[in-house]
Amino acid sequence: MAFEMWSPLKSLVIKITVISVLLNEARAAPTVLYLKKMMLINERLTISGFDSGGDMASQMHVAFSKNFRGVAMFASIWYMCSPYGFMYYREKCGKGANKISNGINAARNNARNMLIDPLAGLADQKVYHWIPNRDELVDQAIRTQVKTFYEKVGVKPANIMLKYQFSYHIMPTANTADPLCRESQITKPDYPYSGVGTAYCTYYGAYEGLNYLIGNVELKKPVIGTTPAKLEPVRLFNQSVFLASADQDFLDPVGYYYIPSGCKGKPCRLHMFLHGCYLNRDRLQSQFVKRSGYLEVAELNNIIMLFPQSIYFDGNDLGCWDVFGSTGEEYAIKTGIQMTALAKMLETVTGKTFL
Repeated sequence: MAFEMWSPLKSLVIKITVISVLLNEARAAPTVLYLKKMMLINERLTISGFDSGGDMASQMHVAFSKNFRGVAMFASIWYMCSPYGFMYYREKCGKGANKISNGINAARNNARNMLIDPLAGLADQKVYHWIPNRDELVDQAIRTQVKTFYEKVGVKPANIMLKYQFSYHIMPTANTADPLCRESQITKPDYPYSGVGTAYCTYYGAYEGLNYLIGNVELKKPVIGTTPAKLEPVRLFNQSVFLASADQDFLDPVGYYYIPSGCKGKPCRLHMFLHGCYLNRDRLQSQFVKRSGYLEVAELNNIIMLFPQSIYFDGNDLGCWDVFGSTGEEYAIKTGIQMTALAKMLETVTGKTFL
């Protein structure tokens, strides 16, 4: 499929549309609900994320492997690539300052000390990684090392898929209203405040990642270029209950979740997707959630979605997920503040033990 030409007018239209939606959401006062146990298919879970969300999804996947069957990462890096703070994460890790052997050894040591699940639990898992080969933030070689990391900690090579695409640093969608993935957002004068983190790549990232992870059944694929299916409302849930009182600054007070129309009164699958830096509710309300492509796939395939939300805090100026130690030295193990909170969310919805 040929890429259409991008224009300043289309860029302006997208910005005006996003601003209008954000203002409307900000004026509204939606009900914030509490997560509860849901009717789910009895199987291990899947998790995914973009940018720091993909890094955090991998942290969760490695730490709680007994509860997962696989992870999908979009423009992400390997486990504990950046244990030295936010600036190291943004400027050093992605340029090869750390050795992948350190991440492998960290995972092995954490498992040996029972700080994460035994690595043997990863053996039959699936790993999907979408790699933009024009990424300005992280060298392609570092992204490719995700495969090396997972192989060294026990995942079968045949269960790891790397998908390379001519793209800059964005979440790939099949939404023709998005900017083109071949257009750099970082070079824009208003970066990182421009856009909502998604781009039209003629590649449906959300579908491809989920379809690979679930594997035992071919998921229904939304048709590219058509009007999205009628969707249920995206709901807000209280995240504060999953944090100790002293740790309330480390997550947004609320997150999002989505229950497809076909999940009323019957068991469904569950998937957690984590946003990237600057793509949280505090800046975009629900726009990244709604434009990520996950809602349409979830609705067609009866997949309940959790979209937890990080926030800006001291040592995390971009509202990323903590994959660099700003919440404390335990950030990448089960007792990490954000890790524990995400695990508790999943415990609540599934009724299964994570911690």
